[in-house]
Amino acid sequence: MITAIYVRVSTEEQAKEGYSIGEQTERMKAYCDAKGWKNIKVYTDPGLSGSNMNRPALQKMLTDIDRKEVDRVVVYKLDRLSRSQKNTLFLIEDVFIKNGVDFVDITENLDSSTPIGRMMIGVMSAFSQLEREWIKERMAMGHEARAKAGLYHGGGPAPIGYDYEDGLLVLDPYEAMQIKYLYEEYAKDTSLRELKRLMNEKYKTKYGAWTSDSSIRRSLSQKLYIGKIDFKNDTYDGLHEPIVSKELFDKVQSKLLERSWGKRHAGKSRPFTAKSLLTGLLYCGHCGARYFGRSQLYVYKDKREPRHYYTCYSRCGYPAHMVKDPTCKNKNYPVKKLDTKILNEIKILSLDLDSLDTMVTRQNETSQKSILQSQLNKLDKQISKLLDLLQNDKMPFEAVSKRLETLNTDRKIILNDIDNLKVEPKLAVPEAKRIITSIGESFDDLDLIKKRKLIHDLINKITITDDDITIQWAFI
Repeated sequence: MITAIYVRVSTEEQAKEGYSIGEQTERMKAYCDAKGWKNIKVYTDPGLSGSNMNRPALQKMLTDIDRKEVDRVVVYKLDRLSRSQKNTLFLIEDVFIKNGVDFVDITENLDSSTPIGRMMIGVMSAFSQLEREWIKERMAMGHEARAKAGLYHGGGPAPIGYDYEDGLLVLDPYEAMQIKYLYEEYAKDTSLRELKRLMNEKYKTKYGAWTSDSSIRRSLSQKLYIGKIDFKNDTYDGLHEPIVSKELFDKVQSKLLERSWGKRHAGKSRPFTAKSLLTGLLYCGHCGARYFGRSQLYVYKDKREPRHYYTCYSRCGYPAHMVKDPTCKNKNYPVKKLDTKILNEIKILSLDLDSLDTMVTRQNETSQKSILQSQLNKLDKQISKLLDLLQNDKMPFEAVSKRLETLNTDRKIILNDIDNLKVEPKLAVPEAKRIITSIGESFDDLDLIKKRKLIHDLINKITITDDDITIQWAFI
């Protein structure tokens, strides 16, 4: 029989004792020798993540299995094969077992040739995936904490205009001068082509000449240069020194927007400009995807009229990167009906503005983050119980696997909600009262852009779950 030894290390693990390529290979060869397995083929993927199957040596091994050139696969640990439960079970059940190939994990003593071995493989792969999710959560929390503290995320070369010193961004005077010149010239209506020529004639950065239109455009769009740190959809005050003023930055952004549309489209609405009042605030309570405004022509007998409604990207099915769950069936909402419902909620607040102070006090007493964290802990306990039931053979693997998938989906939704929580409200109560009052007085006379700004200033998020509408106010 031909035995395949599969070895993998990720970049972070190469330095860990017991995870090096040589260490894994040596121990597995010794194991095979003790078992009397002589025909050995080694497949090695150095410095590659186990989160997916896009690995050259793994794909080569799968090809050899398909050609009946491998009878047994040996790994040092189960997570060397994959850190995804779905991928692990696919490889073992749909590739190895289907082709009569035995699977052996020498550290955790797993052997797919026995029923108990197959059961334990399912348990261990679930733990492996859970560990990977926890690592990702901790890393995301670390990045968010850095941003809130005003620190640049790092993880790569320093941006033009700055250097790294002890993990902090420190002004590079020569490059900062270039950035300031870049902004000032563009604000004077200098074209990008001419600006690139000027920058190439006059300057060089630590990365070389200004030869790329995209690098110039990117530099003209970074809030970093006004002393801000962007993280996900939030902006925080940075600890670094700004290079340009906010007034100059805003002027440049207006010109970038205007030029991107072009003079030939003067008088026409820009593409991708939101045409609905609530677009950008709406989220699906089932799958977590965004809602967007959509129009559809309704034809009945001789009548032809457009109907406008908000729908979940998942239910719509495109674009693919906006879809969270293709099976989501959350309801569509008529635009006029939902807009009216939200405006009515604002009008209710306008009748008793003092209620805003009460809402803030009540929110402080019952922390939303604590509630979400408590629910997250409950889900983690349910996951642990399921794994215990599986390990003790008290519940079939298929039932556990399906339930685990549901719990992990719920867990991700809650984690997303926790990520979207703000430590401090973005809107002060007095300002919220002013906006609510202005909406009640002259809202109908405003154009859509101004209406949207008022609503988006007042509300952080609206979650739609069937007929239940939950508003996350910006002042809480």
